[in-house]
Amino acid sequence: MSLKFFDFEKGQGSKICDDNPSINPQQDEITCPAPASSHGVSASAAHGFEPLNYAPKAWTLKTSSCRRDQQLAASTLLNQNTLCAPETPFGLQLTRLHPSISDETISNIQLHRGRAAMIVSGLPRSVLQNAWPVLSRTPQDSSRRALPFLEHSARNQPAAAYAISCTLESAIWSPSHRRDTTRVLAYTSYAYCSIFLLTLLHTMDLGTATVAGAAVAAAAYIDGKFQVRKDLRDLWNVKRAQLEWNRAVKKGEASLWTQFEQQVERLPSSTRCIWSKTGCYTWSETHAQACRYAEFLLAKGVRSSEPVAIYLQNSPEFMFTVLATWALGTAPAMINYNLTGDSLLHCLKISNSKVLVVDEDAGCRQRVEECRDRIEQELGIQIVILEPSTKTSIAAISPKRPDSRYREQVDGETPFLGIYTSGTTGLPKASSFHLERLWFLGNYRRRLTYQRSGPGGDVFYDCMPLYHGTGAVIAAGCMASGMTLAIGRKFSTSGFWDEIRESGATAFVYVGETARYLLSAPPSPRDKDHKVRLMHGNGMRPDVWRKFQERFGVTDVMEFFNSTEGVFTLNNFSRNDHFADAVGHHGAIFRAVFKNTYVPVKLDYETGEIWRHPKTGFAQRQPYEEGGEMLVKIPDENVFKGYWHAPEATAKRYARDVFQKGDLYYRSGDALRRSSDGKWFFMDRLGDTFRWKGENCSTTEVAECLGRFPSIKEANVYGHDGRACCAAVYIEPADRASFDLKAFLSHSQKLLPKYAVPLFLRFVQDDQAHTMHNNKQSKTQLRREGVDPEKVSQGTAGSKDTLYWLPPKGNTYEPFGEAEWRGIVAGKAKL
Repeated sequence: MSLKFFDFEKGQGSKICDDNPSINPQQDEITCPAPASSHGVSASAAHGFEPLNYAPKAWTLKTSSCRRDQQLAASTLLNQNTLCAPETPFGLQLTRLHPSISDETISNIQLHRGRAAMIVSGLPRSVLQNAWPVLSRTPQDSSRRALPFLEHSARNQPAAAYAISCTLESAIWSPSHRRDTTRVLAYTSYAYCSIFLLTLLHTMDLGTATVAGAAVAAAAYIDGKFQVRKDLRDLWNVKRAQLEWNRAVKKGEASLWTQFEQQVERLPSSTRCIWSKTGCYTWSETHAQACRYAEFLLAKGVRSSEPVAIYLQNSPEFMFTVLATWALGTAPAMINYNLTGDSLLHCLKISNSKVLVVDEDAGCRQRVEECRDRIEQELGIQIVILEPSTKTSIAAISPKRPDSRYREQVDGETPFLGIYTSGTTGLPKASSFHLERLWFLGNYRRRLTYQRSGPGGDVFYDCMPLYHGTGAVIAAGCMASGMTLAIGRKFSTSGFWDEIRESGATAFVYVGETARYLLSAPPSPRDKDHKVRLMHGNGMRPDVWRKFQERFGVTDVMEFFNSTEGVFTLNNFSRNDHFADAVGHHGAIFRAVFKNTYVPVKLDYETGEIWRHPKTGFAQRQPYEEGGEMLVKIPDENVFKGYWHAPEATAKRYARDVFQKGDLYYRSGDALRRSSDGKWFFMDRLGDTFRWKGENCSTTEVAECLGRFPSIKEANVYGHDGRACCAAVYIEPADRASFDLKAFLSHSQKLLPKYAVPLFLRFVQDDQAHTMHNNKQSKTQLRREGVDPEKVSQGTAGSKDTLYWLPPKGNTYEPFGEAEWRGIVAGKAKL
């Protein structure tokens, strides 16, 4: 037998072990002498590590006797000359050791871009023939291929060889050694590398092909069932993201402005940073514009402690303003530009902003002008409209880099975005998106989905609202990591793919029903005429997932489940049917780790609160397969920073004494379930909100507006399937015949944003049917029945109620029956 370390890129290897190893089955060891000509094994000089003045005389492969401390303790590995392949799935580890080698030698044996393999040769050909169909599976990343390598070094037997493919995620430094002391580099591979290596090593002397093939197949089956490799990779990505954050904090480079400037310095001046239909900007041009906007905001009186309120549509100016706030050590309070009246004033009030930057769009200006006096006099906020003359004035400002003193206080708790959401109070709430959280999400998901920075990197097309979390985080990540951001003004089914092609996008952002809308467009010969490989977002429904990928040829889907508050997060990077349809996935390791952290509980469907045992007062844990509202165990209230100036709303997010006295949980407000193989599925959005077209809508606010219409005695608003707006309305019997549906629609459209206008009406016959004993509205049965006519007719919420809907492009409500329902279920009707 011989062992070699092999470089995939160059097709060359360095022999580290002579033939005729010593095998000690009792101690699970295989020892072989190092060849006289060996300089040991070297890491690539690109990693920045100096050579170590040591070369072993022998290598020992240890298996079950490896301890965790041996895996990380550099001195142990150094002194025992050990290759540690533990039974626990931490992978194969290797010390790289040599006294002094030339650049040519390094290029021959380097670990090129983290891809390497341990070559095992001299095995009976029959063993390899049985094992190869399983072992030669190509990993998901096409750049990391399992390459066969034939090595004819065995003597007096049919020569055969096999390369065990290992994806080496990164270099791990021993925590017990500093950079200026002994330098030993341990590389951690996927779990299956060590499993397969041990299988082959322990079976080669038996010469039993059946045993080897069965063992390898069993290892592959176990990994496929429990997804150990996937969990290990995710864990390592999490660790790397945290290490990068710690390193940036230590260097004083935590600010996103600093990260943005590093990309400006790193990338060629001609590299595109922002693409849009209204203008394209290189990284240096974007930097100059951001500096000008920062000077402009300073002149308006903005200070580091004060967020800047922005009421802007998607545009390069949106990003210039955001970057300018980062440069000044503050953050944007990103307000939904559809809001008006009291909702807009409320958002401005809780932002503590002194400046409001408004889009030049006529609709935006009108909504602000209607409230100008109250904004300026009651709130003391200065309004700045980005009209052409203002932009001209900003363009004339010298692009002076903002002084670093503005960013001296930036740390992990510093907000970099202020994002608004809706809740049970009926008015939007604001939650800070902190810097450390972006670092984690951005770096973790970027590695998880193999995103590439420029030059020649990914181009992210983002036509989702930039004032919302999904669109904003992707945009911010592009600025901090060196990927090009292609900005779409707003989502358009007809223009989506044209802008994808024009911008050269390789990825795009989606929310909610985006995929369904695109799928509903007539097929085109150009459906696959694009460069997109990745779609990144949340809310894609299972019934369109595969259809979308097949029709448009998008291979990678990054579906995540998250809330603005950010306490409960799931991720599902899917490249095959196995992971399709789910909002997240946990393999065996994650299921064990989070067993008592993510907990589904039973709900009281009459009150919408957590069900409590009448005697003990404790909650009832639900089976994961059945699901329930997800609670997240937290050590203290600092995990969730709370809503801006909304202590009561913040308090409602906590559940105490859930399973025992003194415990504390965060209420997600969402019901999910998890299948036996670890896939998470969304069930329902609880409480008085629904999400439609990427927007969180308050049922209380909608009901209040509807109740202003004449003849409406009561309106009970809920979301069909947690999404489209439905309103159960009660009209006095004497007014029903004369009720004007068209006027009611006009009333709703005037007072509400487009996404909050009810698409379904349920005319209630009994005004007590949806009222509880304490005179609060009950939505439980309404949600259960939805707008399915059969369920309504057989249900208990009002079997005689009638349903109406607003058809696509309709100008009034029309009767809704079985035929219309079947059209929606079949996907023929686009809501």
